[in-house]
Amino acid sequence: MAVEQPEAMKTAAALSPEGKHELDLLLHHRDQLRDPLLREIALHQDEMDAVSPHGHLAQLHTPVFLLHGAGDTVIPASETLWLAKDVPAAELRASLVSAALVHVDMGNKVTWQQQWQLMDFIAQVLDATQKLPLHIHR
Repeated sequence: MAVEQPEAMKTAAALSPEGKHELDLLLHHRDQLRDPLLREIALHQDEMDAVSPHGHLAQLHTPVFLLHGAGDTVIPASETLWLAKDVPAAELRASLVSAALVHVDMGNKVTWQQQWQLMDFIAQVLDATQKLPLHIHR
């Protein structure tokens, strides 16, 4: 009976030699990527600033709830932690990085405490929506 390879391993095996080299650098030699990455960041700084919320949230006047999956393999949870620092303190109602959520795969077992934290977060959001004034636009 053949053993099924995880999808990531299948994808890695199909990479070109250059792609395999880059993956090896990412996995085992990140220190060698520091300077090239810093050069790319400097080269594209204006583009990165244009799409970043950093420094653009001071005039935000609405309740904000930030929720992120700790196991998100697409967008790091650190993005939500940084965003929480930029949201005006008076507007940030709650911020939760939860192991009960991931970006794609829900195969991992979560504890009841993690499930409770997630439900508490959702309850805070629902409670806040009940307190918002109702505006009907016609």
